[in-house]
Amino acid sequence: MATALRINHDRSLQIQSALLNPRIACGQMFTKILSYRGNDVFREVMSSYGFHHVHADKEAAKLLEEREELMRTFCTNAEVNKMTVKLNFKAVYGTKEVLLALDAPKKTAYFLGSADHRLMLTNYYRDVMPKLAEVLRVAVGGSTSRLTAGGWQTLHDVINDINFKADFAEVDKVEVMSTVASARWRKPTLELGVNLLNFKDARAVREEIHREIKGF
Repeated sequence: MATALRINHDRSLQIQSALLNPRIACGQMFTKILSYRGNDVFREVMSSYGFHHVHADKEAAKLLEEREELMRTFCTNAEVNKMTVKLNFKAVYGTKEVLLALDAPKKTAYFLGSADHRLMLTNYYRDVMPKLAEVLRVAVGGSTSRLTAGGWQTLHDVINDINFKADFAEVDKVEVMSTVASARWRKPTLELGVNLLNFKDARAVREEIHREIKGF
């Protein structure tokens, strides 16, 4: 069974746009999403969640404006029921064709209703990987083109885990391999099978890595 995509379950995604290339894919998309104000109550609610800057594409803005009853429920859930933004958005808009990207470091939220934009957001983990690998000082290579969106999500969750470098400090490179079934350690390169990443969650992959490197 393929790795479940977080965005499909939660309908929202925590992002760091600073780690994206602004000239391509997701990075370029976020630079083009226009600012959205909404009414005063909505702006106050988003600010209370820590998102002082709100953007929405044309389709999302139309949904937000035309479905006022949904907007009222969203605001009530925040102000009265004290729901988190993630749970609130899923409860109110989870069945609608709109996704929410939350960039906490930049205090910015993006409402995405366009089919193209929603598809691009599913590939966020692929698009963020080059800069993330650079920041973490772990080279990533190999058969990455064979990773699904779920596989990229798993790879991201594995190497971006706060304990990854602490536990596996000797890993300098992660190689995605179509010829490896699980994990193989060839110091300083950690080889991870395509199917392992595409079909297992991050916890299971970390267990495989631990057994391979630590021997238990």
